[in-house]
Amino acid sequence: MTETQRRACLTALDISEETGFSLPTVRNIMNRADFPAIRYGRRIIVPREAFEKWLAETAAKGQVNLKASNIKAAYGR
Repeated sequence: MTETQRRACLTALDISEETGFSLPTVRNIMNRADFPAIRYGRRIIVPREAFEKWLAETAAKGQVNLKASNIKAAYGR
């Protein structure tokens, strides 16, 4: 995909293809409380610029924490 064809928002599949992470891993990341996702019912999209910023900040910290407590916090459990 060329620069002019890049969409403004990404889906889990888009993120999986761009990062090389498996789809289940991407879905876990998307459920984190600090992840910049927008939810429309069951659909989850991510603004590209927000994702790129989040990824850079997370990479600077050196890790992505996929602990269940982070995922549960996203759902208020």
